[in-house]
Amino acid sequence: MNGLVGKWFRTIKEGKVSWQGEIIEKVDDFFYIVQLYSLINNCFTHKILVNIEDMTTHNPHNKSSYWHFYDTKNEMVENCEKLTDILKGEKVSDQ
Repeated sequence: MNGLVGKWFRTIKEGKVSWQGEIIEKVDDFFYIVQLYSLINNCFTHKILVNIEDMTTHNPHNKSSYWHFYDTKNEMVENCEKLTDILKGEKVSDQ
């Protein structure tokens, strides 16, 4: 899963956006360093170490906690409205 480095993400916790940022480094087979990105002022905040299991073990149909991955920051920003609709329980078109 080294292919995660350079990906952007948003995490959802209890139906709300919790974190967003970029995966910047693979430490080993179990941990990645992620750079968090402010939801308020769109600036980088701090780096944290995340276990790969925390990124992959949650079911996207369970709104309690899960990760959405994007290839670019622009893709993450463009999908914000779509994600908001999903969290509201609205049906979203794939177009």
